[in-house]
Amino acid sequence: TIASNKRWVNLEGKFSLTSVPTRVIVYLEGPDPGVDLLVDQVYVCHSSGPTRGEFE
Repeated sequence: TIASNKRWVNLEGKFSLTSVPTRVIVYLEGPDPGVDLLVDQVYVCHSSGPTRGEFE
């Protein structure tokens, strides 16, 4: 995905867990120093996906 300062883009990824955590910490690796990375929202949801309207 190529991002720009003209519009927001969605960055997506998948991961698997072997147990149900009580807390989740998400780390984002940013660009080189001097380049800003703006994050508006982060969602972590079950592999079956969010229910309808859950994130509206």
